[in-house]
Amino acid sequence: MKINLRKSAIAATAALSLAAASATPVHALGKNEKNFLLGAGAALLIGSIYMNNKNRTQTQQAYRTPSYQAPTYQQPTYYQPTQPAPSYSSSAARAFNSYSATERRQIQSKLKAYGYYRGTVDGSFGPQTQQAVAGYAGATLGTAKLSSMNGAFEVYDSLLY
Repeated sequence: MKINLRKSAIAATAALSLAAASATPVHALGKNEKNFLLGAGAALLIGSIYMNNKNRTQTQQAYRTPSYQAPTYQQPTYYQPTQPAPSYSSSAARAFNSYSATERRQIQSKLKAYGYYRGTVDGSFGPQTQQAVAGYAGATLGTAKLSSMNGAFEVYDSLLY
């Protein structure tokens, strides 16, 4: 009942102030009348804001107790790393490593000069040397030569001599 009475009083005051403001031309009002109307409008605005906030605070949120879930452990999945087949035990690698360090660097230099090798000339048989030798053998004598020691020596000798 109190709320309805307050709302009615606020509505009536607003209606009266609007009626008074619209009935009287603005230029006919004095400074005090204009300030009164501004104050009444501000009071109405603040009153409505107050009432809205009061209604919002009356609705309380229900308290919920926090729920706790026990941590669970999941066994990690392990994967075996995949490794390429070791190329250092192939006949091409064994034949390459049987040459002296100077001859191995000379083979790599020739492969680099022909455009098959892009690594540093260090005399060691690595993946880049293996790819270069296979590319050179495929273009000249055939890659089947690299499957035997004699064929690999033939490929390397063609680069050296």
